[in-house]
Amino acid sequence: MEIVGLPGNPVSALVNFLLFGRPMLFNKLGITPPILSTMKARCTEVLPRRFNRSEFIPVQISDLNEYGESIVRKLGSGSSSSLSPLVAADGFALVEAGEGFIEAGERVDFYPFQSAFSVS
Repeated sequence: MEIVGLPGNPVSALVNFLLFGRPMLFNKLGITPPILSTMKARCTEVLPRRFNRSEFIPVQISDLNEYGESIVRKLGSGSSSSLSPLVAADGFALVEAGEGFIEAGERVDFYPFQSAFSVS
């Protein structure tokens, strides 16, 4: 028997389930887990980086630019304990660990919920 322990904060729990729990469940069922799709998106605001860890930030697609790229805006204060940003989110933006900031207009990896919750 395998057990998946998830953190208590909603954002942390969802990220951990999508990255670790979901693939484990598919493997236990003998099904090749689908890869979480990702695409590049441009952020509307400055996003701080943490030196020691990468973070997944709930974001919402606010528009498309002239090149057809998604433009995403951060939801909430960045606290993993807030449930309301997940309700309005279209997915997560990955902010890689590092120094400084991701400036407004820079590209980030965007993980859309549409593919994250697909079973095929």
